[in-house]
Amino acid sequence: MERIEKLKILKPVNMLQNVITSRYWSPRIRGGIPYFHRAYDFAPQGRHILHKQDVVASVLSRVLKIDYEPNGFGVYTKHQAIDFPDLIFYNAHLEEDSVCVKAGDVVDAKQIVAKMGHTGNSRSRWIGGDPTHLHQEFRWMVDRGNYVKLDAALYYQDFNWLGAFRV
Repeated sequence: MERIEKLKILKPVNMLQNVITSRYWSPRIRGGIPYFHRAYDFAPQGRHILHKQDVVASVLSRVLKIDYEPNGFGVYTKHQAIDFPDLIFYNAHLEEDSVCVKAGDVVDAKQIVAKMGHTGNSRSRWIGGDPTHLHQEFRWMVDRGNYVKLDAALYYQDFNWLGAFRV
């Protein structure tokens, strides 16, 4: 098993066609209660906004679950990293009927798993904007049932706010 310091993950979307619309620890309010968003949101930009964007696996992983939460993640995939078995990640708000993997599948980094959507508790961050986006969340299991959420920016390969997705 690798140490977390060696963890390198890929951004789940093509950064030439998408932008980060919400960063880890950005403040939010839901139902009048403030909280911090502990994930990254990616959304199409410019002329790509009309196209269904592919979502890829960020690391070599096993698909643990594909499910639907109408008031939460919407359609989502849950993965466990092969080289880092304590790392669990979620790709959420996926387009209905777009998931092209199944529970138990081992997927390579860069392998397409679904299309970006706006299912579940997905709201636009832009006035009049399309709520289509990808919510990606990483959790490190510290012991059975307990985890800490990770700021993926610390582990994204070649991470920078204007960086391109590398193939």
